[in-house]
Amino acid sequence: MSRLLSSTRARLVLFQVLILGLAGFVTSYAIFKLVTVPAQQESDAVLYEQWNKVSSGLQLQADGSVAYSQGALPETAGDAQIRSRPSSLPKTA
Repeated sequence: MSRLLSSTRARLVLFQVLILGLAGFVTSYAIFKLVTVPAQQESDAVLYEQWNKVSSGLQLQADGSVAYSQGALPETAGDAQIRSRPSSLPKTA
């Protein structure tokens, strides 16, 4: 092993490999952050909207329990909850 590292050419090649490996790691980390940060922010925004919607409808009852005053808890933070209707499509066997 010492004979391999004794030549200048081998040390330069090893140095280049280390630099390229480090550059590849930094690049892959940057791409990972570029993809995951916006997705995390979007997820956080949805959770915050849901928390706001639910917290605005909570009321303390006389017996000390907490109830949601607007009926069933919403499934999404967007529009009002839509009740599902039975399908008008015929059932197939």
